[in-house]
Amino acid sequence: MVDLPAIQIQGLSVFYGSTQALNHIACEFGQGVTGVLGPNGAGKSTLFKVLTGALRPASGIVLREGAVLTGARAWEQHLSRLGYLPQDPGWFEGFTVTELCEYMAGLRCMPRRLRRAAAERAVADVGLAKHAQDRLKSLSGGMRRRAFLAQALVHDPPVLILDEPTSGLDPVQRMHLRELLAKIGERRTILLSTHLVEDVAHIARDVVVMDKGRIVWRGAPVELTRRAARRSADPELASLYERGFLAVLSEGDER
Repeated sequence: MVDLPAIQIQGLSVFYGSTQALNHIACEFGQGVTGVLGPNGAGKSTLFKVLTGALRPASGIVLREGAVLTGARAWEQHLSRLGYLPQDPGWFEGFTVTELCEYMAGLRCMPRRLRRAAAERAVADVGLAKHAQDRLKSLSGGMRRRAFLAQALVHDPPVLILDEPTSGLDPVQRMHLRELLAKIGERRTILLSTHLVEDVAHIARDVVVMDKGRIVWRGAPVELTRRAARRSADPELASLYERGFLAVLSEGDER
């Protein structure tokens, strides 16, 4: 029996007024980390809003393990097995790390008797057990991102959608978070959007490059390095992965 991809999209288009944010895109995502790369405005966050049910596309469908998500019940079941880390998690400054996870467990309809243990497990999984009772406003940027990753993991979902998870982190914090995501991705499907190529170069199974609402390239991270030799930025100023990414974008502009 062939394993179905966790998530498939077919023919997705989204408009904001007269602006087309997604242009009839199709893709599938299986186990492991898939990096979704692209410059600002490429359509990454819009795609994630569709996959989390926050935005209805003008056309196209989303499938979960081969079944089309149609109707409230199907989307409810999909979201109950989905963890989401938005780019800007919002207004939780006064929550402790544990309170945040318990609150999110409640929103995902986890029985009350199970929430505390689930929160403790998720907090430990992201390495914040010693800070479980600290308020978010007192944490460093790296710890805050770990806390919000914990809330996405609290119900042990098989699929995680992470929108710019390393945004605002310093290089050391980014490295630690990448190591954590690589470990978490060993038994889950993770979609990780970023405009920082190095965030996915060493942990992603494959990479999707978006630009101007389209998917312009997909392949293994090492394939980006092979494109770097042909053109793009000064090798003294950019890594092979970054130069390969720039090459993909420039090829898209020429088409």
